[in-house]
Amino acid sequence: MHSAHRSAENKIWVSHYKEYEHHHATVFAEFEKDISGLMTVELLSKTNNGIYRTLHKTPVLYRAGSRHSLTQLLFNLAPGECAQLHISVEDNVGRLVEHHWSPDLQIA
Repeated sequence: MHSAHRSAENKIWVSHYKEYEHHHATVFAEFEKDISGLMTVELLSKTNNGIYRTLHKTPVLYRAGSRHSLTQLLFNLAPGECAQLHISVEDNVGRLVEHHWSPDLQIA
């Protein structure tokens, strides 16, 4: 299973595939030239009863105009869990750009 989602205005995208029971996700970003700052990539899982837990959270220093992978994630989900990825960057004047990615990752 391969999937990618692009946010045209923010140019944030995620490449995802599943191999056996392991999910592999790579986060990419390319912002406008005036956006630089500290980016946070957080992977959450949500259980059937609506409880969220953080599986992975990492800060990434982002330089304006660069196009590269921010981080690679390898994770497993328990039966009934689904994943959500939250990506945010704050520039040097305090503007916050966010992107939320939620593929169809629920497993039976």
